Amino acid sequence: MMSQVKPPGATCLGADKTSFSVWAPFVNGVDAHVVLPEERVLRLEKDASGYFTATARRVTAR
Repeated sequence: MMSQVKPPGATCLGADKTSFSVWAPFVNGVDAHVVLPEERVLRLEKDASGYFTATARRVTAR
């Protein structure tokens, strides 16, 4: 069965929600460094297909 994963990168899901997706099957971890509106590091979770994903609130485009 194929995983239902969003396209790689950042995707706006609405006024204050953004999803992140990265395909990196040979690494142990992926973090997204968010800088706006405040600086923080977002840990992405790995699935069985090698995709790392996370959804965050209050992410602003620059």
